[in-house]
Amino acid sequence: MSTTKYLAIIALLLGAPALASAAFDDVTLTTDAVLSINGITLTVSGSSGVMESITANSNNFTVDLAPGSSLKVVSADRKKFNTSLSVSTTNAGITGECTSSLSNVTISYPSGSGDDVTATIEPSSIVCGETAGSSSGTGSGGISSGGSGGGGSFAPQPVVTTTTTTTTPTPSVTTPVITREPTPPAVAFSTPAARVLTILFTQPLTNGTRSSQVAELQKLLNSDPDTMVSSSGAGSPGNETTLLGPLTVRAVEKFQVKHGVALPGDPGYGFVGPKTRAKLNELAGGAVGVGSAPSPSQKRAGGELGASATSAVSAGFTFTQPLTNGTRSSQVAELQKLLNSDPDTMVSSSGAGSPGSETTLLGPLTVRAVEKFQVKHGIAGPGDPGYGFVGPKTRAKLNELAGGQAGVGAGSAVGASTSGDSSATQSQLDTLNALLEQVRQLQTQLQAVQ
Repeated sequence: MSTTKYLAIIALLLGAPALASAAFDDVTLTTDAVLSINGITLTVSGSSGVMESITANSNNFTVDLAPGSSLKVVSADRKKFNTSLSVSTTNAGITGECTSSLSNVTISYPSGSGDDVTATIEPSSIVCGETAGSSSGTGSGGISSGGSGGGGSFAPQPVVTTTTTTTTPTPSVTTPVITREPTPPAVAFSTPAARVLTILFTQPLTNGTRSSQVAELQKLLNSDPDTMVSSSGAGSPGNETTLLGPLTVRAVEKFQVKHGVALPGDPGYGFVGPKTRAKLNELAGGAVGVGSAPSPSQKRAGGELGASATSAVSAGFTFTQPLTNGTRSSQVAELQKLLNSDPDTMVSSSGAGSPGSETTLLGPLTVRAVEKFQVKHGIAGPGDPGYGFVGPKTRAKLNELAGGQAGVGAGSAVGASTSGDSSATQSQLDTLNALLEQVRQLQTQLQAVQ
């Protein structure tokens, strides 16, 4: 059976896939071959058709063309053709006619064009000359062509006349615009008049607590970059929640350290107890805190503190108790204020203990500032008994500069006229008093946790 008859028989079986292949130009159609593609009858040209192979599929058919091949396809139903080539090339010519009386497409691949190409021919449901916007008369308006992957473009060879070209408008796609509400601006702690709360903190808050006060707590913590709960997600600015979880606990701990309320290992660390609530309410209500930062006129370089110390310490205040590393007392905050009023004895330039952020905890930075104070005023030096400890002589000088009593104050075991910090007996008494004060503070904190 000849190749031509084989193609014709297979193609007529309701468009079932058919394949005829051979060496280059072994397939030469001497008579018309009829193909049925998707219910559409097509006629492949006779003697003018030279190709390697033809493969019929359900909705199109493909032709393998070597250089020097050509093909013409006719639709008796005047169906518009869509054609494409497997590779992008300008050598192949795709021409055709789509009018009210005929529809055909011709593909020519001249000799010397290069590698083989595969042409795909697909008849569409559009009828030439009867569809709105289609061409009438003789022309190539019924032919749509493209290169490999749909990206190529092949210019048809000149034909007789072209009147109107059918174009399919590209549907416009509107991308939805997603808008987000702006994050409310953070309220800085440094602005006393700013209020971020509508209520005061009145209840203990700990890990796992659910309360409207938790959301207010997160708002206040988020208003300071040093204590922010989270930069995004639940608990972040604008996304505060009523659940106190691990992130909020961590933010509370940062708050306690920054404001001298508690340190790692201290009772109540990470727990919103009475002291933490008092500080939160103070900041939320616009209070300045335990002390105000000294003005530039108060920071006198060199010399004694004089009037600047008086303005830094609360009016009428007198230092009356021994103060040492680890002491928690309101007198520690007054001590830090006085030390911060002199650049030579400043506790810290920023953070806990700095001007305006004085705390009730006497830590290593305050001890170092006390040592500078003692050296500057000739009270004690490195290696001397009482160095870094606020004993009678140190308190007397502090009270003198603060404008309070010149003596050591009530509660001291000896007056200002005694031997001072270097006295072994007085030093022991002061140490004992400091230890008793620490015990008292620990008892208070344990009661707050319970």
